Amino acid sequence: MKKIVFWGIVSIIVFLCVSGFIVIPLIRNIDNSSNGYTAPIDPPIDPPIDPPTDPPTSEIEVDDTGTVYFIVDGDTFDMSGLPTTDRVRLADIDSPESYESGYQEAKDYLYSLIYGKFVYVDIDDVYGTGYYERWICVIYVRIDSDTVMNVNYKMVLDGHAVIDNYYNEFNPYNWKLYYLHKA
Repeated sequence: MKKIVFWGIVSIIVFLCVSGFIVIPLIRNIDNSSNGYTAPIDPPIDPPIDPPTDPPTSEIEVDDTGTVYFIVDGDTFDMSGLPTTDRVRLADIDSPESYESGYQEAKDYLYSLIYGKFVYVDIDDVYGTGYYERWICVIYVRIDSDTVMNVNYKMVLDGHAVIDNYYNEFNPYNWKLYYLHKA
């Protein structure tokens, strides 16, 4: 009787090994860091975004303009010139929160892009403001007399934010970095 139980257990183990139920999970957890390679376990959520190489082509929609006077974090800031609240949330991107790694770097980077600068604002035509009563916008800053830069997209391209595509008028997967907009 003991031989039957023993060979039954051995048969089950062999079956599981052959079918991959035991071997594959063991292989996935092997640490290859000694040879400089660590395989990712989960695929990235967002598709990779290649920086645009084409020249600016299309005009932008400008709902308002103003000057940035305070940076809250990597995706929120205050500016003058808006109809009600001065608080703006960059549409369809998400930067690290204050308790997450990269928070200060994202905040400092947004500061370097727009603080004290005159910006062009495309306010979401679907909702206008979000849950926290911040204007949901794509922001543009002038880089020369004919061209503006999409700040939302720049934050993503340079690794300080990720795309978080909400239901609104914007489609971040169609953004370009530079747009024509005469001064």
